[in-house]
Amino acid sequence: MTTVKVKFRPSTVPDRPGSIVYLVTCHRIVRQITTDYKVFPYEWDEKRSEPVPVSVGGRTAVVRSIIQRLRRDMERLGGIIGKFDHLYRDYSSEEIVTEFRRIREENSFFNFMENVIARLLRLKHVGTAGNYRAALRSFKRFRTGED
Repeated sequence: MTTVKVKFRPSTVPDRPGSIVYLVTCHRIVRQITTDYKVFPYEWDEKRSEPVPVSVGGRTAVVRSIIQRLRRDMERLGGIIGKFDHLYRDYSSEEIVTEFRRIREENSFFNFMENVIARLLRLKHVGTAGNYRAALRSFKRFRTGED
């Protein structure tokens, strides 16, 4: 059985944001995926293992963007694990991490659209971002999740 956990690693430097990492465990072997997502300790909910938008410091849009990207990454990791499970062969956590990094670097339509939506949200074009998100969901359903 393969599990993925989201963890927060606080910065060793005071008043600096910490990093969010994924811990992929397969056959009791743990591999870590370090993300470039940075949040402050007060923006992290340890019980739910996810960032929480806080109105302090005006970082609400940034934290919401990170939440969306975390969900997208978890969907991708779930898809990778599902694909490996479907192949009915033994696989390792290292293979999952390698595939995740390979997919992240690919220029795919789904990744492109997710980046456009994130950019629109940062620019506070919420309505357009919502329309793009609905169109992307519809397209993903049409393609049965295949990019």
